[in-house]
Amino acid sequence: MSEEWMEMVDDYVRAREGWFSSYAFHFPKRHQDAEHARRMQEMLQRLRHHHQARGISLASSRSTLRGVYVSPIRSGYVAITLQIHRELAYTQQGQLFQEERLECEQLHMKQVGQIWQIARVIRDRAEEGSMVYRADSESAEIRGPAFNRDEYAGTDNGDARLTYDRDKVRQYADQYWQRPNPSFRYFDEDCTNFVSQCLYAGGVPINYTGRRERGWWYRSNKGSGSWSFSWTVAQSLHLYLSAKRSQPLARRVERADQLEIGDCILYDWNGDGRFQHATIVTAKDKQGMPLVNAHTTNSKRRYWDYTDSPAWSGHTKYGFYHVNALSGG
Repeated sequence: MSEEWMEMVDDYVRAREGWFSSYAFHFPKRHQDAEHARRMQEMLQRLRHHHQARGISLASSRSTLRGVYVSPIRSGYVAITLQIHRELAYTQQGQLFQEERLECEQLHMKQVGQIWQIARVIRDRAEEGSMVYRADSESAEIRGPAFNRDEYAGTDNGDARLTYDRDKVRQYADQYWQRPNPSFRYFDEDCTNFVSQCLYAGGVPINYTGRRERGWWYRSNKGSGSWSFSWTVAQSLHLYLSAKRSQPLARRVERADQLEIGDCILYDWNGDGRFQHATIVTAKDKQGMPLVNAHTTNSKRRYWDYTDSPAWSGHTKYGFYHVNALSGG
């Protein structure tokens, strides 16, 4: 039976690669999830228009199966989780760009007689973000009340001037986009933790207060450690970056093309005023638009707007933060 599953998995991965190469959904072998087909058709149509607007041409596309994890659900049902490394090369105004990401999908397989079918496909929606912190728990839900913006200022460093090395940010983001830095705890929803590490690598100073609701800090303790909310939660990082200081740490700008390497983007998927995802700018395309690295769906040189993410909606809003380099950098 495992051989039959693997045959279907191989057929699915090949079909999936064809969708992104042709911008068209074609039902793979024994695929029965009509809702997944509808969502993919809509996303692929957005992707086609998006690539046309950017003036890009696909040069190559490859999907490699990195891992397969099988777990029984109940009699006649199994869940097969796939980790897929997707590599994309494209040209824009004569320049070659390369993008990579690690994507996860789960196939719910149903046995009908002697035949196994793909009953449901669940795309990884972790980019939506559901992590925040309560006083009595290291992880909880993001649907709690908003924190007080003023608490995130922590200790004002007065006239201390920040030297921000944007090249070090890029180097760090490229080194750890796929495999996390073992010096830090890795979370199921790791996007803001990763962005905080990148900012720190560039020279943004730790603002240790000893209180999770104040400052911006991470303290390692033999693999466990402790950290501020602003280090690991997108909404809290937004509040920290937005806090009033005599020397502002970052400046919120209106457009994505105003960002530079080392700046960050926050994502409010539902347009409700709360950010759930964070990325770091590591390159610019030929139109001057940011390409980003990220964790959660681990990505390298991904186009900033995430319209191909299952978390994206027509209500999505963005926060663009330019890190101030008041001297040097």
